[in-house]
Amino acid sequence: MIYENYWIYRELAETGRITIHTCDINKDNWEQHEKAVFNIMLDSIELEESRQMFTRVIFDDGDSVELSLYDYWLNLVFWYMQVAIDKSIQPEHLFFEETITIKTLQSYINQFFVLVNRKYIDIKYMNNVIDTSMFNFVKINAFAMYLANTINMSDFLALMDINQETWDIIHIDLSNVPLADVKKAGMEAMNRLTEIIKNHPEHCLSNFIKSGEGLNKKQAKEVMVNIGTKPDGQGGIFPYQINTNYFMGGVKELVPFFMETSVARIAQIIINKNVGNSGYFSRLIGLNNLNSKLHDDPNYVCDTHPSNFQKIYIENIELANSMVGQYYRFEPYGMEYEIQKDDKNLVGKYIYKRSPMTCASAARGEGICYRCYGDLAYVTKNINIGKIAAEIISAIIIQRMLSAKHLIEAEVIKMEWQPIFYELFESNYNLIELIDDKELRGYKLSINLANKYTEDDDIDEVSSDIFSSSTMNEYINEFEIITPDGEIHKVSTTNYDNIYLTPELEGFIDENKKKIVDDVLTVPLSNLQGMSLFAVRIQNNDLVKALDKVTNILDKTSEIQKYDKNSILQKFLMTVQECNINVSSTHCEVLLMNQIRKQSDIKEKPDWTIENQQDYQILALKKSLETNPSVTISLMFQDIKKMFTNPLTFEKTAPGITDLFFMEHPQEYMSEEYVEKLEEEQNKELKQVIYYKW
Repeated sequence: MIYENYWIYRELAETGRITIHTCDINKDNWEQHEKAVFNIMLDSIELEESRQMFTRVIFDDGDSVELSLYDYWLNLVFWYMQVAIDKSIQPEHLFFEETITIKTLQSYINQFFVLVNRKYIDIKYMNNVIDTSMFNFVKINAFAMYLANTINMSDFLALMDINQETWDIIHIDLSNVPLADVKKAGMEAMNRLTEIIKNHPEHCLSNFIKSGEGLNKKQAKEVMVNIGTKPDGQGGIFPYQINTNYFMGGVKELVPFFMETSVARIAQIIINKNVGNSGYFSRLIGLNNLNSKLHDDPNYVCDTHPSNFQKIYIENIELANSMVGQYYRFEPYGMEYEIQKDDKNLVGKYIYKRSPMTCASAARGEGICYRCYGDLAYVTKNINIGKIAAEIISAIIIQRMLSAKHLIEAEVIKMEWQPIFYELFESNYNLIELIDDKELRGYKLSINLANKYTEDDDIDEVSSDIFSSSTMNEYINEFEIITPDGEIHKVSTTNYDNIYLTPELEGFIDENKKKIVDDVLTVPLSNLQGMSLFAVRIQNNDLVKALDKVTNILDKTSEIQKYDKNSILQKFLMTVQECNINVSSTHCEVLLMNQIRKQSDIKEKPDWTIENQQDYQILALKKSLETNPSVTISLMFQDIKKMFTNPLTFEKTAPGITDLFFMEHPQEYMSEEYVEKLEEEQNKELKQVIYYKW
């Protein structure tokens, strides 16, 4: 071995052992430490000797630990974040994760660098430090050829030979599983298969599964376990499951082939339609939040009356974690605390939280105070907080709306019935039949035909499924079962879904018209044995529907009118969570803040210093933009013709971030002389007519 460029670590290369005191590592020599250790790795990665090299690390308090060559280099990379800000390396700064993923990297950086330092160290410098650390971390790409995995079928065959459960999962039969449970059953089998593979390190997917990277379980399930249910592209599910996987034949048969190909085409059509809608929403939300800013003084705490704090119910730990760094009380006039990560004590409780939505400073135009915004302010203080909030949320929504993978994902909404339904009936895909071997003597079915409705064949939502046929467009919402002892049970779904009458049942009713009394047909259940009685529309828990809920809360007047300032935030945060949009609550609150105005004056923000302030209204996004106090912002809205003729436009005097772009000589307004003049003439309005010279 050639011992060059190893600096003080030549001893490690020669003997396999070295002792290092962390107090000797500082920002002036850290690069020498990292390069020397990395050079040893480059020269010895393929040698067994490198696996026997250990560094004894001694911390300031005398604690010590022995790290392998590779673990020591990795820790050196992360310790840069401490020495770069002249802090000592402590035992808690050890990075020793079994698997290294985006989440573990993010967690370490947040816990030991960002959260503890962002109040005191310039955020730009912190970003540069993190960038330097991560730049060195990706140097492991030099060893990619030694770490590479190939995905192959032979590993699966070998695993099936030695593990019967693997064979059973890959050959699984879910034909007897109710359609609503097929996806769940498939994912349970997939989770079990991944556990088996993870415990066999020789398998090609073992490392992918351990790291949680490079393998999408939902997609892998279709390859290895079962393809399952598929959406019909119209908000429903095909009443058929593909009871196989791609290992075992996939979509080689006609029906599965039709389902896959038709859905793919529908997804592309939906994407084409969503392109315009998503871009339109992104522009609106970006414009309406353009003027948001933080207060100039990080130590200033606004005078919002405690009665106006946002009352929020913490439903789960995910909701609590979205509020990390914000300030709250258990009672409006109680002690104030900062929300910490994974604080499970908050779950199931109401809290009164400071929020940008009711920040008195922001309402006065002075900017959101750091206490109402939360400690995230120390990260976002150098950027436009309104624009970043709009970009983060709209970018995720747009990505989902334009993703064919999300559009064609199927998750059946399971219908829940009363207990007696499960005693007598069973579902065959979307058809409801009586249980074959059930003793039905004395049971009767009662249907009130006065409550039978006909669905319009021309309605778009049913024009492309089996219910568009005139033979199955009549429905009821409930029926009755009379037990042998005369007890009456009403039967319906918990959501009161439509229950369609099958042609067989319709024919039976026609044949028994004489038994109808006061529009009610009552017949023994035994007379209906072996018949398909009802059908239900199998609904898909479509992600796009959930995304529509997000946009509706911001831009649909009929939806917004259901809420007050507290309930709309609760609903918005829970809907965002339902869509798996991982975003700070602060950003959501900034968006809602800019849609709150006085009830008495739509151009003005409420005065949140008044106890139990009720003079407010929540506007839809388009209405909020149309009535934006800044004339330059509202003139960038689509209805510019209306802006020029709307009397409200000529009453607007608030400054806008885009004002300079509309001034004839903006440099005059940006000079030091102008600032001095402004201070002298504070009470004078500085307006200038916008005109163009041709």
